[in-house]
Amino acid sequence: MTVSNAASGADNGVLSAINDRLHQELRAEPEQIQVDVVDGQVTLVGTVDSSNARAKAEELVRAVPGVTYVLNNLRVAQAGTTGATG
Repeated sequence: MTVSNAASGADNGVLSAINDRLHQELRAEPEQIQVDVVDGQVTLVGTVDSSNARAKAEELVRAVPGVTYVLNNLRVAQAGTTGATG
């Protein structure tokens, strides 16, 4: 899991809780998810294996105390591709 800058100590706590939940619940997925937290607003970026994993990641993040908003920019990898964009 890639971790970006957090704006405050509270955001660091939220970020830690998010990372823990994503690691526990999505197991193989978190290494491909970048999480940014600023003032309780969370942005998810990266590639996951399925639309179910995309929805589950957002659901898990929304349940973390201190999260006020989630922007889910996760992409679902297409079969036979690396999931890389650019």
